Amino acid sequence: MEGPPSAQGPPPATTCTRALQHAHAYSMSENYTVTLRGTDFSLHRSQIESDGPNYFTACFLTNSKQRRIELHRDPGLFQIIVSYLSGYTVLPIDERSIPRTMSSATVLSNLRADAVFYQLKGLVRACDIFIEQQRVKKTPTNQYMILGNVYRCHFSVEFDELQANTTPASTWRLHANKEILSKAPLNDMIIAKSLLDEGIDGLQAVAKVEGFASHTLGGFDSRRWKLIGWHIDESKFGGDDENFDWDLHDIDYRVLIVLEDLRVE
Repeated sequence: MEGPPSAQGPPPATTCTRALQHAHAYSMSENYTVTLRGTDFSLHRSQIESDGPNYFTACFLTNSKQRRIELHRDPGLFQIIVSYLSGYTVLPIDERSIPRTMSSATVLSNLRADAVFYQLKGLVRACDIFIEQQRVKKTPTNQYMILGNVYRCHFSVEFDELQANTTPASTWRLHANKEILSKAPLNDMIIAKSLLDEGIDGLQAVAKVEGFASHTLGGFDSRRWKLIGWHIDESKFGGDDENFDWDLHDIDYRVLIVLEDLRVE
């Protein structure tokens, strides 16, 4: 028959229970609490040190013995920062992670401001790189090439006769963005696409200009270049059309050809 329970207290801790108690105490000593506007966040030592030294290492891991700090910063942004300290990629910011008090236009700059406050140099750098990438994306790219040629002739010629019978007085190239197409004289140019539905004459006109561009470029790769359009004007020197003397004066043909660079994103 078993005797009554011992009144001398709980049985001594075994090796197993001591290990569990030690592990629990060690685990507790590795966790710290950050309170933001009434919301508690637990940070492990490994998170605090992941982008150190920083504000948290100064608060928790120096001679100070405090294990909790209270700050008046945005808890929604801090949730993103906790993910960053855990080793996750946080940029671009998921729309579902944007705090309700912020917009998609302001959240990135606000996150950077918090990264500066918490002295997270790696996150500040990541924000700066991402902001610059976004700026570059919004900057118009020079996806168009303008080929310019001026031909000075002693007689009137057709377009396809220019290169065959004359040498250009000057040639030039210009890389530009789409905005230039809305400015004179290119806003009044012949659009290649509009001629593709005009039968043989339209197709022939486009082919002639592509040949002209190929001659100027030294080759026309349709995988690289797309003909957008062209503009030609002529300037007569030495009188009006009725009194123009071909023996004394010349005529300048100014040819502009617009190509789109298909390799530019």
